[in-house]
Amino acid sequence: MTENLTTARTGAIAQVGVAARIVKCPTCSKSAVYSESNPFRPFCSRNCQTGDLAAWATDEYRVPGQTMTSVDEELTGLED
Repeated sequence: MTENLTTARTGAIAQVGVAARIVKCPTCSKSAVYSESNPFRPFCSRNCQTGDLAAWATDEYRVPGQTMTSVDEELTGLED
């Protein structure tokens, strides 16, 4: 069974079925259409998409790993 779904925040209309599915927005947890009809996918809106990008840009989100050394420290070890 295929039904129309309109998301109030984006105005995106999608056929729910094989080509589209409903996911939770990673930022606000509201329902979002995950298909080409939603230009902000997997987010529900431009606001959530921009907020996520800002969180990465301000180091709110980090990928775990080793602390990197600065380029100057690396070059100092090469000068012999």
